[in-house]
Amino acid sequence: MKAAFGLECYHAHYSHARSPGLDLFERYMVYGCNIQALQTGCPVIGTRVGEIAYMLAPDERSPGGLVISPDSDDGPFTESLLGAMERFLDEDFRKRYARGAAELGRYYDIDDLSKRYEDLYRRLIEMNVR
Repeated sequence: MKAAFGLECYHAHYSHARSPGLDLFERYMVYGCNIQALQTGCPVIGTRVGEIAYMLAPDERSPGGLVISPDSDDGPFTESLLGAMERFLDEDFRKRYARGAAELGRYYDIDDLSKRYEDLYRRLIEMNVR
């Protein structure tokens, strides 16, 4: 793909979860793959399932990817995915989202995330103790 389109970021990072009934492990794998892509500065195309939309375009931050609607019919879903991929062929568009992806990748740093979760759990425990 890099040779064909001259893309700087040519790894395919695609997260699609059609079923809201995914088990816990699969859900975290999708989020982990998205975070890894963002940390490399590679924009993500994800589906509007769970927190993926917010993860890729949180409030007051530049978006790090495009979000498409999940569709149980392969035809419309494939068209949406193709349309999102074609948008990334535009160099200015791609670079803008790559900058947003890199910014979000820093935000989702594993050490920072771990600390935030630990702080949250401590607050919840303290609330239940009282």
